[in-house]
This record gives sequence, structure tokens and C-alpha cells, in this order.
Amino acid sequence: MSFYRNNIASNMRRTKSIQNKLNEDEKTVHHHVTKRRKRRCKKSKSISDLMELKDLCKEVDRIAILERREPDMTTDKRKTVKKRSRSGNASRSLLDISSIHIPDQDRKILDSMRRKREEKQYGEDLAHRVNVFWEQMREEEKRLTKEQKQKWQDFITAKRNVENGVKNMRLDELRVAFENNQRQLEEHIIQKDIKVNELKQQIGDRKLFENALKQDKEFRKQKIASDNNFYEQMNTLQHKKRLHDINLLKQKKADEIRNKSLQISQERIMSSNRMEELRHAVQLERIQARHDDTIRRKFDECQAKERKAFQNHLDKMSMRMRELANKSLQREQHMGQVHRVARELEDGMQRWQDRIMLMQYEQLRRAKENAALYTDNKKLRAEIENKRRILEHSAKIQRVKEAERERLCNIKKEIEEEEKKIRRIKQKKNLEIQMGRKLALSTAELRKEIRRSTELDLFTQR
Repeated sequence: MSFYRNNIASNMRRTKSIQNKLNEDEKTVHHHVTKRRKRRCKKSKSISDLMELKDLCKEVDRIAILERREPDMTTDKRKTVKKRSRSGNASRSLLDISSIHIPDQDRKILDSMRRKREEKQYGEDLAHRVNVFWEQMREEEKRLTKEQKQKWQDFITAKRNVENGVKNMRLDELRVAFENNQRQLEEHIIQKDIKVNELKQQIGDRKLFENALKQDKEFRKQKIASDNNFYEQMNTLQHKKRLHDINLLKQKKADEIRNKSLQISQERIMSSNRMEELRHAVQLERIQARHDDTIRRKFDECQAKERKAFQNHLDKMSMRMRELANKSLQREQHMGQVHRVARELEDGMQRWQDRIMLMQYEQLRRAKENAALYTDNKKLRAEIENKRRILEHSAKIQRVKEAERERLCNIKKEIEEEEKKIRRIKQKKNLEIQMGRKLALSTAELRKEIRRSTELDLFTQR
């Protein structure tokens, strides 16, 4: 565009210089003509000289045209003059008129007219070349702008295709990652459900085992009670029989019966204590491993109570034996009292055993409640952890979506900026093209004005 402007400026400078030269020539010619006219006025030449000069010019033109045509071609003089072309006018200056006698003043006028005609022809050729060059430059500029526009469109489409491919790849990667996370979460939830079901199954099996232990314990308790009752009945029968059979050995047999009853009661107490200890240990090991210290402490307390009760019982029995030994004569009188005391002791032992059973039942109930609370807490923690992970996953997905949305907005903004830049470039090029057209129109108008002024000057000179 700058080259085109420089060419236009140089052409305008050339046209101005040509116009100045033409004006100077016209001034010189006019000055010479005025001088000649003054001299002609002094010599008193008439208007017939000018008419002769005009006829002479016509004759010169006719001779030049005849020389250019064929020699056998005969045409009318008027027709040859009317069909005169630019080439004929151009060849007029090349005609050898040395053989023709022309005055100096007329020769100078003819030379000035020839120079003006040549300068006019040169100006027209120059304007034509400038116009052709301007058209070529405009076509070249259109072609370059079209190619640049096509290249830019291809670049934009390729860039958009690459960005769309990258965006699709990223979306696929995000989709695959989301599916993998979803699959892992589902597998984790399934594993949690399987573990919970296994824990439920274990708790159910434990309850069944505890129920079976309870039933077995009740059965054993009933069996022991029935055996004890049977032993007591047999002992009472034997005691009565021996009391009725042997009156002399009553004291000895009574002592033996008392010893046997004491031994049987001791064995029963020891066996029941051992059974209770074993059952208590098994239940504590299988139900609540975390409460071993408490159960052991309770068990120690129970053993201490049992020892204390047994020691008290032994003390009482020894004291009773001493009393019976010292008061063997009064045994028969106090037999009812002895039986009553034995029943009271048995009732106390039974109450003590019942109290121990109640304590064990309470401890078992507390252990079950603690186990249920522990399982509920684990379930609640697992649910809270799952909800937290789901919320974190949704938050991550939301952040990824927001980042993708921001990236798309940035891409759209970049595309809009590029389009705005393209529009600005187009507007700038359109303005430059309009300026070029205006300059071309101004140069054309200037050429027309120069041509018009030169024609008017020539017409005035003629």
C-alpha cells in the first residue's frame, strides 16, 4: 500500500511538472506570437496570411497521410482530412518539410504545436500506464488479501479443530476418571455391605450360641437340682432308717450323715462354682473381649464372696460340730433346730447363687448393649464416611466443571478478540482501498482537468 501511494505521489508530481512545462511553453509561444503580431502590425500583414498558414497545415497533413497509404489509392481530399488518425498527427512531426518554404514564425508555431502534441500524447500514455499499474496493484492487493483471509480462516479452523480435539480428549479423560471413581465407590459400598452382613451373621450366630448355652445351663441346673433333691431324699430316708434301726449308734450315724451331707453340699457348691466359673469365662471371652478387666474384677469379687461365704459356712459348720460334739446328749432335742439351720443355710446359698446369676445376667445384658452400640457406631461412622466421600467427589466434579467452563469462556473470548482484530484489519484495508480509489479518482480528475486546459489552450492558440 505504501508503494502504491508513493507511485501515485510520483505520478502526481510528474503531471504537475508536465503541466508547468506546458504553461511555460504556452507563455513563450504566446509571447512570441504577440511579438510577431506586433511586428506584423508594424508590417501591416492581413488576415489572409493566417488563412494561408492554415491551408499549409492541412496540405502537410494530407501529404503525410498519402505517404503512409498506397500510391495507387485515390480518395477525396475532404475524406482524407476527416479520416485523419492520431498516428497521422504523430507522423506530421516526422515529415521532412525542409523542401517546403515556410516562414520562421510559422515554423516556430508548428514546432510549438508539435511539442505540445507530443507532450499531450506523453501525458495520456503516462496516465494510461499509471491507470493500468493502479489496476494491477489493486488486483494484486485483492488477491493477496483474499489469500491472507483464506490462510487466516484455515488457521482459525485448524486451531478450532485442535482445541475441539483437546477438549474432547479432556472430556473423555474426565468421563473415564468419573466412571472409575464411581465404580470404585460402588465396589467399596458393596464391600461395606458384605462386611455388615457378615457382622450381622456373626452376631446372629453368637446369639444362637448364647441361647444354646443358656438352654444347656438351665438343663444342667435342673439336673443338678433334681439330683440334689434325690440325694437329699435318699439321705433323709437313710437317716430315718438308721435312726429307727440303731438307737445306740445314733450319734455316730448322725455324725456320719452330717459329714456326708456336708461333703455332698461342699461338692455340690464346688461343682456349681466351677461350672459357673467356666461358663462365665467362656461367655466373657466370646461376647466381650474389651471388658475382660471389669469381668475379671467382678469374677474376683464373686470368688472372694464365695470364699467368704464358704469360710463363714465352714466356720458355722465347725462351730455347729463343736456344739454337737459338746452337746451330743442334747442333739436329739435340737435336731429340729439343726434341720432348720441347714435349711436356712441352703436357702442362703440358693439366694446367693440367684444373686450371682442376676449379676451375671446383668453383665451379659450390658455386654450385649455395648456390642450393639459398638456396631451401631461403626455403621454410623461408615455411613458418615461414605457421605463425606460422595460430597468430596461431587465437589471435585463441580470444580472440574467450573474449570472447564472457565476455559471455554476464555477460548470464546480469545476467538471473539481474534474476530474483532480481523474486522479491524478488514476495516483498515477497506479504508485504505477507499483512500486509493479516492486518490485514483482525484488523479483521473486532474488528468481530465489538464487535458481540458491543454485543449482549451490549443484551441485558443489556433
